[in-house]
Amino acid sequence: MDKEQLNALFGMDTTADHAVGEHIWFLLDNGPMCSGKILHIQTSAPAWQGGPVLPVSYWVDTGTGFPEVVYPSQIIEKKRS
Repeated sequence: MDKEQLNALFGMDTTADHAVGEHIWFLLDNGPMCSGKILHIQTSAPAWQGGPVLPVSYWVDTGTGFPEVVYPSQIIEKKRS
């Protein structure tokens, strides 16, 4: 998909601590550690008009079908050697 299609599907994109194409490790809620490639970074925005503002989110391809939504607090930072 191109950037315009990703924005239409997942919401407007933004920049963040991690970049599109980067491979990250993360923890799912009450679940296992997973990893995948960042497909899209969705900007912080209301869930609906007048609704609560959701934080920046990463749409990550884990190879299991539809991408996982990952929030910055779920990302595990690995030290580089």
